[in-house]
Amino acid sequence: MLGLGGLEGICRFRAERITDYYEVLAVLSAVADTADPKYFQLQPGPARKKGAVVEIWDAGAGVRRQYRVADLIFVGGELRLNRWGPDRSLGYLMQFEAAAPGLVP
Repeated sequence: MLGLGGLEGICRFRAERITDYYEVLAVLSAVADTADPKYFQLQPGPARKKGAVVEIWDAGAGVRRQYRVADLIFVGGELRLNRWGPDRSLGYLMQFEAAAPGLVP
């Protein structure tokens, strides 16, 4: 019975995954609409070739990095690079729509 209980726990805590190219592109497009272009840009490419590219500022390296949208997935709100081997985390999706308290003139 321990095996069944463990299996049930895994199913209960499974993270939501968005792996479809067009769904990932739609999320990134919504983010790009309000993001600071110095830190995040989406460059649409040929739709048939799934050629869109996203540029994300890498603060650790001090450079912008380009990623093909076709290589990206979302898992539980986390943007991940999905290539051979383990996925690489690019960060969590956070979007703020209101001004921070105390910063409004």
